[in-house]
Amino acid sequence: MRKKFGGFTGAPKDGYAGIEGIESDDALLQELTEFANKTNMSQEAFGDAWELLSAQGMAVEEVSREQEISKLGDNAGERIKNVEGFLKNNLDSTDYDQVMNLVTDARSIELVEALVKATSPVKLPIDGGESPTGMTWADIETEMFKKSGDGQLLRSVDISHERKIQKMMQDFGGNKPHTRIFG
Repeated sequence: MRKKFGGFTGAPKDGYAGIEGIESDDALLQELTEFANKTNMSQEAFGDAWELLSAQGMAVEEVSREQEISKLGDNAGERIKNVEGFLKNNLDSTDYDQVMNLVTDARSIELVEALVKATSPVKLPIDGGESPTGMTWADIETEMFKKSGDGQLLRSVDISHERKIQKMMQDFGGNKPHTRIFG
């Protein structure tokens, strides 16, 4: 008769022993305990069932993790490392832990990357950044050293030419337009 019923030969009189490292209020553990009580599952079968459920849960998590990483593209590892580094360098350890618990998928990585980009200082064209006008420093220098018909620097004898150079320099510096994140 015992062979026929296998692990369903009677629930332990003192209840099922807890699973090491799992809190008693764990939802999956509570569901398994309720099922085990209803079906008269033995302690041994209860332990085996928990191992099976845990392995299945870990496999699902791993597949989900791999899917999220693939959404970030070929440089996913570098992107994740950059986000972790940014957060670690800019938050105290408590805030870092809290934020990292929220950064759990590709969309949250992309959100942090967007916030980093939005709050980072603008790299000026003279430092290797790109000018929003497409103008180069060489274009400005050409205007700065342009000469008048009599050989004088045009900017020193023509105030409108000096204003043109000043405007070019301002545009070259990249007055970054404000962008709206929401709405």
